[in-house]
Amino acid sequence: MPRLRLVCLALLPLAACSQAQDAPSGSTERLDRQFQAAVAQYESGRFPEAAAALESLLREVPESFEVHELLGLVYSAQSQDAKAAAHLEKAVRLKPDSAAARTNLATNLARREKPALAEAEFKKALELEPQNYDANHNLGELYVRAGKVAAATPYLEQAQRINSASYDNGYDPSAAHQFRFLRQRLRSGARLRCHQPLR
Repeated sequence: MPRLRLVCLALLPLAACSQAQDAPSGSTERLDRQFQAAVAQYESGRFPEAAAALESLLREVPESFEVHELLGLVYSAQSQDAKAAAHLEKAVRLKPDSAAARTNLATNLARREKPALAEAEFKKALELEPQNYDANHNLGELYVRAGKVAAATPYLEQAQRINSASYDNGYDPSAAHQFRFLRQRLRSGARLRCHQPLR
């Protein structure tokens, strides 16, 4: 099963959300603390607690990109992929120029066996951010799973160039070893990667 992780260039405080800006200062600080507590719960693997905190936040800031994206990842971590999809899709609608959000949505689509939709989202993420390691890696892995070695190669090679130290990228990109590596990855159930919260 793929792991879902979240990347934001920085987890923006909820004060960036227009509804939080309209709230009194103490309320904005409270919402920010609740969100940071939910991030900590997510990072420590306390997914039910994180989900409850984020669902509570959504009642106050229903248009928060950060809350929807993290809630989608929390539900994904609990293998509630349909619930996750609703929040990941909302995050993309709220911030369509986020390569990280599109990569998270694409990974969810791949997990739900919707490869054509996943491929389209990975490609949109790469249009926004061609040097996105996770989008390159995941699109390559998606093609590997489909047995499309030639299509996988440029994305896996690009991921290798971006992050040569990654454990998921330890392959020899030379033509002589490439097919054997990709077949082995396909047989071993290669995993898609997504994003990790940053503070």
